[in-house]
Amino acid sequence: MSTPRAARSPRRVALLGFGLVGACIIPDTNIQVQPNRTNPGTVRIVQAVALTSEANDACAEAPGFQVCPIPPDTVVPGLIEVENQAFCVCEGGRDANALGGFDIFVEDPDVDEDGEPRDTLLGAFLLDAVEGQEPLSQFLAYTNYFPTNRPAQPAVAGTYEQPIERPPTNLRSWTLGADTTVDLCNDNNGTPLSPGLHSLRLVVTDRPWPFPVEEEPDGRPSVDGDQFARDEQQEPLVGLPDTVGGASFDVVDFVFRCVDETTEEGANVCNCEEVSG
Repeated sequence: MSTPRAARSPRRVALLGFGLVGACIIPDTNIQVQPNRTNPGTVRIVQAVALTSEANDACAEAPGFQVCPIPPDTVVPGLIEVENQAFCVCEGGRDANALGGFDIFVEDPDVDEDGEPRDTLLGAFLLDAVEGQEPLSQFLAYTNYFPTNRPAQPAVAGTYEQPIERPPTNLRSWTLGADTTVDLCNDNNGTPLSPGLHSLRLVVTDRPWPFPVEEEPDGRPSVDGDQFARDEQQEPLVGLPDTVGGASFDVVDFVFRCVDETTEEGANVCNCEEVSG
């Protein structure tokens, strides 16, 4: 890969710009990426959308369509909330108002010679992640609901299977809380959260979680044939997409609030239940 140019000071950039008024910008040419990587289609988190009546009318007039091909419903990124309910931290119990089970939908257009989906899609939740702090695995959360080694499975896409003027979606999904609720405030792998506002990032990728890349004595990545050499004696970097290995990825962010019965905010809205057994 081409080596980035050294950063220039603002004063030097200004002087260069003044002296080059009217000059052409010559782009870098003959750049070669090594090792070669091929991943033509990118993974994408599928979000529910709302359509206007005008959009529905246009789809009805499109050849071969009667309705617009829209994604299935799921939890919308941003603030997670349920009308007239609060998510509560329940001392030694569970929240009867916890979030109901839901699906996470993803798509990836890459297919093999038989037209079957080629890539394995994996995902992870990162709770209250702090930018710049590594490894990301310290922020992994809710693996009891969403195991980081469980691939997304083919999903029933309905009208969304064949979108307008683009390839089939190859829609896949994970189901969270299928037999129970998703108790965000009390059951992060059995651990309750503290009251307050929390951030939750969903990361999905179309390559396995990577092992760290081995380095040469001079700091350059070590290459083994046409692949980067990996240190498989270490733990995989779960939550970090393998962009070095050609992975694509997508992220969405959620926010939710936990309250408890000891605060004025939660005194009259919490609905805690004891855990039997």
